[in-house]
Amino acid sequence: MSDFKRVFSVDDPAMQGAQWWQDSVDGNAGLTRRTTLIAVGVGVGTYLAYRAIDVIASADVPETTRLETALSMQRRFGWSFGAHGSPLRTLPFAVAGIADAKTVGQLDLPPAEGWLRPFYAGVLAEAPTAIPTESSNEGTEPQALAGLIPAIVLDGMDSAFRVGAWFPEHLPGVGDAALIVDLAGVESVAFAAGACGAYSPVFCFGNWPHPNGVVDAHGVLAALAYFQPLFQSSTQTVQALGGKRSPLFCLDGQRLAPYDGDTLTFDNRYRVTLPTAEILKKNGIRTVVHVVANAAEPVREDLVDPFAAYAAAGLVVRRVATAEFLPPANELKLTKIAQFAIAALEASAKQPKVFGGFADFYRRFSLAYPDVIRPAADSLGALRHGGAPVEKLADAPFGSAYTWRPPAKPLATPPAQIGLVPVVLVGAVVVGAEMARRRGTWTRASGGWGG
Repeated sequence: MSDFKRVFSVDDPAMQGAQWWQDSVDGNAGLTRRTTLIAVGVGVGTYLAYRAIDVIASADVPETTRLETALSMQRRFGWSFGAHGSPLRTLPFAVAGIADAKTVGQLDLPPAEGWLRPFYAGVLAEAPTAIPTESSNEGTEPQALAGLIPAIVLDGMDSAFRVGAWFPEHLPGVGDAALIVDLAGVESVAFAAGACGAYSPVFCFGNWPHPNGVVDAHGVLAALAYFQPLFQSSTQTVQALGGKRSPLFCLDGQRLAPYDGDTLTFDNRYRVTLPTAEILKKNGIRTVVHVVANAAEPVREDLVDPFAAYAAAGLVVRRVATAEFLPPANELKLTKIAQFAIAALEASAKQPKVFGGFADFYRRFSLAYPDVIRPAADSLGALRHGGAPVEKLADAPFGSAYTWRPPAKPLATPPAQIGLVPVVLVGAVVVGAEMARRRGTWTRASGGWGG
């Protein structure tokens, strides 16, 4: 006989084992006191554990926010962190369709020269095939970026490409010059493609694309995908021939674009790291040419200190503006490198860009930038501006080139923080982006994590 009889009935689905206990008592299962106590202990323990979890889950755990590095959050939760499912911004020079996903996934293009590799930022090339390691509280998962990069055409990059193609054959004698190309990202890539026969591109792109990003890094990926065959073939050719190329540091001029702090905008800005003057001089560099769109634009904050250090170490630092390259008055033949490059990409009937818009562009470039190419003694009188002879360099069509000098002193104040995004935490755990909460894409109610 059982030592026990039922005194009360328990009917709680949360209490695992309650029904089993009741059935056992009703069936006079012949339970001993010891066995029964063990059974009760298991059932009650399970019940209490369940209730403890329920209390913790339903507690009003406060949400807090803090700033985290944008890139680290993208690597953890996906490239579109805070805006999963949102489209990338349309590029003005995109065409219908997307770039080949396989090509986009193979954009790791480090320089062949060993001394340049520490300054190559392969961060952007990681993005198309990166797989997030965690899930956030957004209702959707990030799409594969490699299948979203738009296809583009040369038309949107033609001018920068042709200016870049002009450099290799018209700057003889400056094999000791390093170019720092600081145009809008897509144009910098196009410039590098035009010049890659003689210059080794060092891509310095340190961010990932984002649907609401301050910087349109997906345009840079699109340009890299477009010119990838040219970059690869030029590197292979130079290596096979045992040639040497001068460095071309390829920067995105939008990397430090203005940002008002709006949490619906994703701060994917970044700073670049360039070689020290000592490293440049050790590798035969004596001149640094800063390529920008307009000669009057200010030096971006992350280049002020390097340029000041270069000048202090005795390097010649000068600036070339692509706005000073105009279509020639009479049609000129493309350089051999430009002919090869354009043929490798697509036919183009447009005239080449030539410095100053004159047929004697080499002489005019040497006048504008005497520290890069020393002008011939009789060149000055041959230059005409507005129909009148130019008697002094300051009166030349590109006078800003003579007066520009790099900043002489480092920044007086520390630079502001960039590349940070607000995230939401429950306890010490990052659960999502503040952007997602503002956009209303939370999968759990705000203000409590048990909801």
